[in-house]
Amino acid sequence: MKTLLQTICLVVATLTISLAQRLNQPYLLIQLTTGGDDLRGGQSVKASVYFHNRASMAGLDLNEGEGWANNTTHTYQIEAYDFKPSDLRAITLFHDGHPTQTFQSYDNWNLDRIRVTFVSPGKQPRNTILLNRSGQPLMRFTGNEDAQSWTFDAVTDPVSPGQADAGASSGYPAGRTERVRVVRWISPATKDFESMPEGRHTDQQLQSWGYTDKLYQYSAYRNRPSGPNAVAVYRWTMPNCAGSILFGEHELTDAQLQSWGYKDKEFQFWAFRQPPSDGRRYVAVYRWINAHPQGDPCRDFTLTVAETELTDAQLTSWGYTEKRLQFYALP
Repeated sequence: MKTLLQTICLVVATLTISLAQRLNQPYLLIQLTTGGDDLRGGQSVKASVYFHNRASMAGLDLNEGEGWANNTTHTYQIEAYDFKPSDLRAITLFHDGHPTQTFQSYDNWNLDRIRVTFVSPGKQPRNTILLNRSGQPLMRFTGNEDAQSWTFDAVTDPVSPGQADAGASSGYPAGRTERVRVVRWISPATKDFESMPEGRHTDQQLQSWGYTDKLYQYSAYRNRPSGPNAVAVYRWTMPNCAGSILFGEHELTDAQLQSWGYKDKEFQFWAFRQPPSDGRRYVAVYRWINAHPQGDPCRDFTLTVAETELTDAQLTSWGYTEKRLQFYALP
């Protein structure tokens, strides 16, 4: 249970508004969550951000000497006027816990989560997740282990709504990539299939995290197709399980999902509410509640599957229930 001090720290960190936000300009958002060993006041957490095509940003002072209490989240923003998400390569955190007063010992620090997001107001998608890692702790910084690096995920740069709507006569989205393959992997969290657009992470990354048995499902669009029938599909982290679920934006409101404990909304791809009348073949995509027993924290609508993959009889015989239509995609 959080103390009043921890709650205040979290609220202040969340409500800080940068110049980039006020001017509706793009910015890089770094979010760090302290775990069960706090950061003492007077100690230092700095970052270096690395690019593919330019010199790094080094020595970014993330806490400015402020102490970070246990289980609190803090943010740091970098204006991004002259770079885009795909320019970014990696980030390194540096911790200095040397004593600042007599009789103090070295200050160790537990980092439970790091999340780095490129925010692009007025573009699609608005939030591009470059890095999202967590653990208990994810990293314990000590006198012997005082730095840690992470490589950013490969991403596609966001586009303006005008660019996304270009090519309306063909019905295909504009941009560098027209279609995106959607695949499913067996998740180490739920021990069941989890769907995601191919390229969200590399196969090597997913396998190193414990994902197995990759299978192709269907194809969707990376940028918005023309017409009012298009629907954005998002990934949400489950309330009490490390697994994730795909929801179309038309299925449930953000307020509903957040009130139930879902978090970390992340854009995945575009699909259709109804199959367009354009001569192409489309397949219906459904979600099912998995076969975990009642009371299991990972029991939820984790399976997203196209009608062409498995029969209803197969799924129900394996314990899946409550089939719900989500959207239409290309086979």
